[in-house]
Order: sequence, then structure tokens, then C-alpha cells
Amino acid sequence: MINKNRTIAVLVVVILQMIFFTGWYAKESDVFKNPVKTIMVKTQSYDPRDLLSGQYIRLTYSFSRANGRWDRELRKSVYPEWLEGISNYSRETRNKKEVWITLHEIDGFYEPKSSSFEMPEALLEGEVVIRGKRDRGSIKYGIERYFVPEGTKEPKREDTTVELNIYEGGLTRISKVYVNEKEWP
Repeated sequence: MINKNRTIAVLVVVILQMIFFTGWYAKESDVFKNPVKTIMVKTQSYDPRDLLSGQYIRLTYSFSRANGRWDRELRKSVYPEWLEGISNYSRETRNKKEVWITLHEIDGFYEPKSSSFEMPEALLEGEVVIRGKRDRGSIKYGIERYFVPEGTKEPKREDTTVELNIYEGGLTRISKVYVNEKEWP
């Protein structure tokens, strides 16, 4: 009798997990069906290898560093004024992790314009907003890794650009990666 009850309990737990993950997948796939906008951004990459994750390139964007510094080698700050909205640490903002970055187009690529702890109510034409999370000295968007086939050669940092899909609520996903204006890999 005890074994039968345990078997039933385990079966119920497994079924509940299957229902949960099926619902989660359905919700996520619905959210990422139709992007609101597709944009191009410049990036830098490097090629780490992880035994568990496989081969991927790690991507850094001009809006990834919470201190405004993007290229450490060139010590280049890209539009440092975009950080003003999230750089003041007060009691109210100290624990806020979610940030909203407004991007605008410059010469075909989107660059950061402003930042805030609240989603902007109105955007000007040519602007998009993306949502990220503060994590120590950087801002994470979920688009920092791009998995590639094993043995793929790392592209040069300055030759890499990314096409991003922007969805409702500022969610982002990588659509394509380009090296020297050609789709890669």
C-alpha cells in the first residue's frame, strides 16, 4: 500500500512538472513570435569555450556597461550622457535591478540615448526601448551569448554586428550575427 501511494505521488509530481514546463514554453514562444522592430547594433565579441555549454561568442554592446565604458583597449566612452537616468544611487534606486534603455539610430546602427528605472511613456520616431537588469558593473539583456557550431573560428571584434529583434515590453533576442556585413556562421 505504501509503495502504491509513493508511486502515485511521484506520478502526480512528474505530471505537474510537465504541465508547468509545457505552459512556460507556450508562453515564451508566444511572446517571441512577432517582433515589434528589428534593429542593427555594433558589438564586440570574444570566443570562450565552456565544457557544459559548448562554443559561443560573448557579445558586448555599447549599452552593456553601466559605467559607459565599452572598449577598454581604446578607452572609448560611447555617449556617456545615456547613463544619467540610472547612475544616481539613492535609497529608492539602490535596489532596483530592472532598467530601461532608449536606443536611437545613428548611421544605420542603434546607440544608447537615455536610461531610466521606469519604462518610458513615449518614444520619438526612430527610437526603441529595451529592458535590462543591472548586474554589478554591467547591464544584462539576455543577448550576451550567441552559440555557434563547434570549431567555428572567432570573428574579429571590430567586424561583428548583430541584428536584434525587439519585442513587447523591451525584450530582445538575437536574430542574426554579421561579420564583415555577411551573415555568420
